[in-house]
Amino acid sequence: MLQLIIDIFLFLVYISVFLLLITYAWRFWMLYVNTKYQAGLKWVLLEIKLPREINKSPEASEIWIRSLLEGGGLGVWYKTKWKGNMPSFASLEIASLEGVIHFYIRIETKLRERVEAAIYSQYPNVEIIEAEDYVNLFSFDRQNAGNIWGCDWVTSKSEKADFEEKDKERIGKLKYSGDMYPIKTYKDWGLDKDPKEMFKHDPLTYFLETIASANKNEFWCHQIIIREARTNKNNWDKIYEIKKAKDPKDSDDKFKDNYEDEKGNSMFTLANLVSIEDKKLKNKLSFKKGGKSPDPDEFGNKSLNKEGKENIYTEDKFEWKSIPEQERDSETKEKIKAIQNKMSKPQAIVRMRTIIIGKDAKVNIVGHITTHMSLMKPFNEDGFNTFRPDAPSDPYDFPWQDTMKRRVPWKKQLQVDGYKGRVGLFSLTGGMSDSVNLFLDLNFFKLPTWVRYVYSDIHEVLFHPFTEMSLNGFILNTEELATLYHFPGEVAATPGIPRIDSVKGSAPANVPK
Repeated sequence: MLQLIIDIFLFLVYISVFLLLITYAWRFWMLYVNTKYQAGLKWVLLEIKLPREINKSPEASEIWIRSLLEGGGLGVWYKTKWKGNMPSFASLEIASLEGVIHFYIRIETKLRERVEAAIYSQYPNVEIIEAEDYVNLFSFDRQNAGNIWGCDWVTSKSEKADFEEKDKERIGKLKYSGDMYPIKTYKDWGLDKDPKEMFKHDPLTYFLETIASANKNEFWCHQIIIREARTNKNNWDKIYEIKKAKDPKDSDDKFKDNYEDEKGNSMFTLANLVSIEDKKLKNKLSFKKGGKSPDPDEFGNKSLNKEGKENIYTEDKFEWKSIPEQERDSETKEKIKAIQNKMSKPQAIVRMRTIIIGKDAKVNIVGHITTHMSLMKPFNEDGFNTFRPDAPSDPYDFPWQDTMKRRVPWKKQLQVDGYKGRVGLFSLTGGMSDSVNLFLDLNFFKLPTWVRYVYSDIHEVLFHPFTEMSLNGFILNTEELATLYHFPGEVAATPGIPRIDSVKGSAPANVPK
């Protein structure tokens, strides 16, 4: 009998080890094919040279931006699992190189013809040229790390809702991103009406004027990386986590656990969040009468009816009741309309960052830091979604948190590497814990950066073999993207924006030979 137990135990151990080795093999395989696929992509950086007059609203930019979000499907499992195909992405960039502003678009070479045609169809007077990559103008030495400041930008709106948790038959709360609500767009600013230049109030002009203040040997660069949010593979669109409170009495800062749906999924698409928000706005949660009254201190649902008698509700019996449209207040109607407008247009998953960097360690950019952190404020308006800085170069409040003065330099190094490589939408290793990052910051400080990346990949696969690729970002639609990135007219009168007098073009097709 004892031998049988030992045999069964060993069999289970062998099976577990075999399955773990299979998992390791699969993770390393996906890491290899995804890395190989990304390394094989060919890129081109296009610079858009602006004419002196642009008499079109940002709606023209919205039209050509759509051409960046039509990368096609990922194909069948053979292309994604064997060849390593990943969703196509592009980068919209505005760079102030020593105070001179340039508009760039970085795309895969195979998309160049389509994107150029889309831009010329809306802005026939611009000039599009292939440019040398400006990121080669600056470098970074983390052992002398005083000449760079940067941050990511994320949306700041969040939402809360009661929900019915069927497995426990009780009421809980969800906390989730408010990305279903739009930022204030060019239409809200009235720019879609094509007003005269003197009457325009374009929030992008403040942004351009600010970064144009970069001095000699300073580079102030802004990057919006985008990819289509509606691929033919839902797993590529799940970028949101929903937080769940264990107890209804928990305050907002005590949301601890991730919410899982009935299939055990803990990551969700924006459409999933819209469904929750739509349910919250169009319905109300009501307790059914009858049964034993719960503790009012726990659920707070004891009340008096019209007859002055106590209403008694059961703890485990409640229902959602629809609110008729005519009974919804104006604020609710505006929210529903805003969500419908956002979801009605093509959407992109976005990663947005800004850095300012000196050409060498002697350049002091400290005076720009406060201004840098408020760059996106012109796009923020009450009643709309807004932006806030995230992951700044120095997130620490006390000097001793920057252990051995190696943590902040590494954060700056990773920011510069991320900007120059246009990375951030995909993390092949799922993200590192803070304790592991601390270990890497301290022990890899004097080693080449690629050594850290290789170690990180191997570490994550070995210690987190069941963690899938991490997808990052937030979602904006084309109208919001056109608000953040468009070609301004004379309303942007800063001398830092060079204008061309004429454009290059091919001869008309009907000219005699």
